Amino acid sequence: MVMVLILLVPLVLGLDECKRVTPPSDIPCRVTTTWEPPNLCSTYQVTIYNSNGTNLSTSSLSTLGSTGFCIFNFTITEPADYPYNITTGDTGNVLVQSEDNMTSLSVTIFIILINIAIFLGPSFIQFSKNPPLNNLMSKMVYILGLTFLTFNTTIIISLAENAGLGISQELFRYQFFFIWGIYFAILFLFFYMIVTTMKMWRVQKTKKRMGEE
Repeated sequence: MVMVLILLVPLVLGLDECKRVTPPSDIPCRVTTTWEPPNLCSTYQVTIYNSNGTNLSTSSLSTLGSTGFCIFNFTITEPADYPYNITTGDTGNVLVQSEDNMTSLSVTIFIILINIAIFLGPSFIQFSKNPPLNNLMSKMVYILGLTFLTFNTTIIISLAENAGLGISQELFRYQFFFIWGIYFAILFLFFYMIVTTMKMWRVQKTKKRMGEE
């Protein structure tokens, strides 16, 4: 008897609930309304859109077992972000994204956190008690951070493209200008590092000659 009940559970509940980020392997899945509408579920409709706002499909809702909640089955496996609008007043979206993209996202977040730590490092860490050397090392850390920033941009654009998100074209459009802006910033920071370090070294040398240090 227990075995029969176990076998009947999937038939009653149907598909698993869609997650906010759903891998293609978990599709088809179901989306459940957040409240029990007053009319029959079949009188309500759901419209699914792509990331550009194009209507992909419109269908009627079904009832979730003996409850008053309504559901619809989500069956699109192409990686992208899919907003939906239900005539009950519910809205939401399902982001279809492969497991590899989720891993890449975690790696990207980790790299960005490292980048933030690199930029904040010189503000809290004294690399040397020698002012010219400390200035030189802190500016080199900033240059390293800017270099990492170019890598982060490339990773994020690749992630957006693989996930099928609509923002990839915009990112590609501005990538050239953004990365060249970073290159100019690195070049400026390099010369600024040399000038300020030499200036500090001359001041330190003068003070030593005059016996102030």
